Amino acid sequence: AGNVSPASVALSVTIDTVAAAPTALDLTAASDSGSSSTDNITNDNTPNITITMTDNLDPSTSYNIYVDGTINKTGTITNNTATNVTLDLQSDGLKLIIAESVDDSGRRTNSSTLYIKVDTVAPVVTLPVYTNATQRRSSQTLTLNISVTESQTSVSTCLVFVAGQSSNTTITYSSGWCNGSISLSGSN
Repeated sequence: AGNVSPASVALSVTIDTVAAAPTALDLTAASDSGSSSTDNITNDNTPNITITMTDNLDPSTSYNIYVDGTINKTGTITNNTATNVTLDLQSDGLKLIIAESVDDSGRRTNSSTLYIKVDTVAPVVTLPVYTNATQRRSSQTLTLNISVTESQTSVSTCLVFVAGQSSNTTITYSSGWCNGSISLSGSN
């Protein structure tokens, strides 16, 4: 009755009002096999992407990587450290990838979307069979009509290798065909 207790030890409270922020995702140059190392086209169904999470308080952040709306990878990364994550992609085609950070307070933040195109199937090249064709020799011209079928990426040229030639020939692609001529050289 009327007793006063001594003051307690001070309690330190940290209020975290800022969610961890994932930076833009990037397909690593080693996984990007398209015509440039930045076109986000890969022939690998286990490509690596780089993610970085920034949090003002937590030394590490949990993440979820979504591919086409389904969780593909989960883990924890060190704050402000670029980290490679290997995805498991089961099919070819355009993939929509988002990283979600989850901080210790349970707040979730999404990255911007990374679109990558996966193409693990080589183009199909069909050479016509010429009946009664005349054999071509050096200093003559070889005319080619090559049918090319590619389901995922665009084809712009065909690189033709002819045995006995000192260089390769590039033929322009148009409407499913590479049509062109090659001037033969050599001893035969």
